Amino acid sequence: MWYTRYKSRHNFSLRTPEGVSCDRMNMSTEDKKEEFFKKYAVIMKKFNFNSNEIYNMDESGLQLVSRHPKVVCSRGAKRVIVQKSGERSETITIVACGNASGTIIIPPLVIFKGDSVDEDIVLGEFPPDTVFTCTEKGYISKPVFLDWFRIFCENIPRKRPVLLLLDGHSTHLSREVEDLALKEQVEIFCLTPHTSHLYQPMDVGIFKPMKSNFNAKIHKLKRTRRGLKRKHFGKAFTHAWNSSMTRQNLVSAFKGAGLWPMNKNAVDLKPYNNTKFGARASTSNTTVDTTSDTTLDTTSNTEPNTSVLNSEPRHSTPLKSPTTRVVNALENLFEKISPEKKVKKSRVVLHSRWITSEGYRKERQEKEAEKQRILDEKNKEKENRLQKRLEKKKEQEQKRERMAELKKERQNIRQVRAVANRRQNIRQVRTVANRSVGNGSISMPVRRSQRKEAQAG
Repeated sequence: MWYTRYKSRHNFSLRTPEGVSCDRMNMSTEDKKEEFFKKYAVIMKKFNFNSNEIYNMDESGLQLVSRHPKVVCSRGAKRVIVQKSGERSETITIVACGNASGTIIIPPLVIFKGDSVDEDIVLGEFPPDTVFTCTEKGYISKPVFLDWFRIFCENIPRKRPVLLLLDGHSTHLSREVEDLALKEQVEIFCLTPHTSHLYQPMDVGIFKPMKSNFNAKIHKLKRTRRGLKRKHFGKAFTHAWNSSMTRQNLVSAFKGAGLWPMNKNAVDLKPYNNTKFGARASTSNTTVDTTSDTTLDTTSNTEPNTSVLNSEPRHSTPLKSPTTRVVNALENLFEKISPEKKVKKSRVVLHSRWITSEGYRKERQEKEAEKQRILDEKNKEKENRLQKRLEKKKEQEQKRERMAELKKERQNIRQVRAVANRRQNIRQVRTVANRSVGNGSISMPVRRSQRKEAQAG
């Protein structure tokens, strides 16, 4: 087959690629690596830590429902069915920590989702001194991390200071943790964001074998049980913890991350720089090999062959239609007319941080003071707006009261005028009637009583 011969001739192999996010690709550069190890060397030189005093902490999620491995089946089978351990997957967070020499392993912290942890789970098979807790979503939070940090300080030797490496997640950073770290003489160093796959020992050499062993144990337990629940988690986790959190794996993990012994060359960035869409600009001069029009020679330092680069056919670019030209002209016109948008300053941290250093604490205090000042100004503006609103409301109420009083006065005036007009009309009618009676032009109506008296007489 031509495909097999083609692979063997060019030494190719068919592999499943590992997905890496765009942020991780952008941070996997030589500049970021140099910056990280430069800051890491500063703290190592100041305190002269050894392998027993360097710790790394990280958390990861395990699930009882996982992807099933490949199975052997009869040739030609259209569908291969296998029983799952559950309908939905629930993430159970594991917090792991160990030192660079592999001599000290902090007891794991298991975080379940919910309001409480069942007793049958706690009484199950778990590694010694395992700590259990629960959160609303099953992930770590600031209070949980503060409790774990207290456990960490209790389980490490009395010899201080020590160095704790962790990622800069928001749940790991709080004022309480920083104060406790200063009190316990624990130096906290946050890794560069989106680089845990390079410099985080737990991600480099611990969690991958742990998850593989955990999934293998889960698939083995599924053969003897119809469904797996939380109470079966401890057995699989214990097997994965004991087989992955070993001294040899911890030493290899710190060595692979280049943290102990400190060696920046241990971090290989070639897989991240040679991808099609994530390629970085190389520092070497790239020139054209004159022996071929389709290959580039990256080892030569000669000037590029411009005759090859510029040898393009005439009219290679298609002519723009009148509609396209009109659209482009309108776009350029609107770009000139439209106001420039203000570029907001990004608050995303893209560098490593020494949390317990004096410079960071001073910078944090300045930021907190600035933040408090801005908050006070906003509160003051809010109070002023509220005061103005109350004053305006009071003025409107007073205006309403004055309008009501004026309306009432006008009604009284109308009533007085109506009464006066009525009385005047009555007086005028009486005057006219008296004049008419005196002249004899009209006869006044005789009352009924007077008519009766006349008849009787």
